[in-house]
Amino acid sequence: MSNTLLHPLAPPLKAFRFRFACEHLKPLQALYHEHVAPIFAQADYARKLEGVYYQQETLPGEAFDLISYDTYPLLWITNRTPESYGVFKHFFQRLSLETRLKQQGIQPQRLRLYSGFFVVGNRAPEPLWHYDYRSGAQAFTLITPLFPWHPSHGHLLYQDAKQQEHRYAYQQGEAIFFGDGFLHSTEPYPPTAELRVLVSLTFGSTRWRDWDLIQRNIHEQSHFYHLPCGHANTQHCKCYARWKRWQKLLGQK
Repeated sequence: MSNTLLHPLAPPLKAFRFRFACEHLKPLQALYHEHVAPIFAQADYARKLEGVYYQQETLPGEAFDLISYDTYPLLWITNRTPESYGVFKHFFQRLSLETRLKQQGIQPQRLRLYSGFFVVGNRAPEPLWHYDYRSGAQAFTLITPLFPWHPSHGHLLYQDAKQQEHRYAYQQGEAIFFGDGFLHSTEPYPPTAELRVLVSLTFGSTRWRDWDLIQRNIHEQSHFYHLPCGHANTQHCKCYARWKRWQKLLGQK
């Protein structure tokens, strides 16, 4: 498969796969080893991998937050600081997704990285089918393994436009990304001693008119993220308020 082209996964769904250089993952691997791996070596946090009731908490070191959804045994470790966000942003920029999409006439506008995650688990007892975004949201989720894939781990299940179930097999050096309307789940797999660690990025439109729909999901997933304008949500950004005032003025004409 070409290292420059996007390959549709299940047309007409907005889902694509592509290859990239594995060396792009090295800064993220170092970030994980420094800030996340030692935490899950502790018994209290290792037990959370068995499934915990919905919670959000700041991890020791305060570089990341932990988010869980209901009692499903999968944890989202999300960037909490400009420094941890910056490592994910560097990876995002090296993937050149704007260029790839524009070359194929799919997404002519600019893209903004909203936030980055490590998705950590060691089991999946059953599928948890879900969409990442509300219908019509101009945003994407990217997923790729952080480390070489372990054969005991579950891959990705998804449904095509005819509601037929398929399996996407993860492999290091290949990423998948998808938008709204993509129904998917972790493939069930039994408990394993090897942690399953994925890199996940949320990104999309830089237009404020798209933000009201996108932020409903982004706000649920992270305390620290970047807005369409490029400012962090912790910077008391006034761009959104200015845009809303401008919309009000336009509506009065």
